[in-house]
This record gives sequence, C-alpha cells and structure tokens, in this order.
Amino acid sequence: MKKELEEYSSTRTKNQKIDSIEAMQAVLDSMPELKRKSVNISKHVTLTGEISKLVGERQLMDVSRLEQEIAAKESKAEHFKALMELLSQNYDKFDKLRLVLLFSLRYEHDTQSVYMLKEKLRGQGLPQVFFGDD
Repeated sequence: MKKELEEYSSTRTKNQKIDSIEAMQAVLDSMPELKRKSVNISKHVTLTGEISKLVGERQLMDVSRLEQEIAAKESKAEHFKALMELLSQNYDKFDKLRLVLLFSLRYEHDTQSVYMLKEKLRGQGLPQVFFGDD
C-alpha cells in the first residue's frame, strides 16, 4: 500500500509539469490509471483503518497474545490464571468463549479448571447452548 501511494504521488507530481501538447496528452492518457490507483489506495486505507479500529475496540492484541501462549507453551497454571483475569475484564464474550475453548482443548484432562472457566462464563450471561452437556 505504501509503495502504491508513493507511485501515485510520484505520478501526480510528474503530471503537474505540463509545458507542451505532448505533456498534456500524456496526462490525459494516464488519467484512468491514476483514477484506478487513487480508488485502490483509498479502499486499502479505509480497510486498514477499520481493521485497526476493531483490533483496538475488542482488545484483540491481548486476546491474540493469550491465544498464542495457550497454543504454543505448556504452562497450565499460568494460562489458567491469565484466562481467569481476562474473563473478569471487559472483553467481547465470544473472544472469551474462544479462549476458554482453546484452554479446554489444550488441557482437557484438567476437568476442574475447565469447569471453573465454564462457570465463570455462565456467570457473565453466556447462553447454555455454548456449553453442551456437562
């Protein structure tokens, strides 16, 4: 995206030096390409801005960090503690559910910890349908 923006800026600057009929024709010939690049850059900047906004609003960097920790590192007690803390904070309920599911898959034999995490989610109003039969 940065490269495209630099190319677009460079092309616009070059096109401002119109000192002959040939230069005018070259500018007119490049207009559709400039318009296409402008629209493309604008679209990418808008999408990047929206993604950045969602990442910030949902605190997805924190959620992702814990997901990576649970998936890649064997440390049940540390993961349980971090997950209980995260469940006590203001995160999206489906992000919380996803983390509990990941923990449950990773440490499925620790039924007591899994049960405690599920109860914590239930206490926050997550519908029973997400928990299945105990």
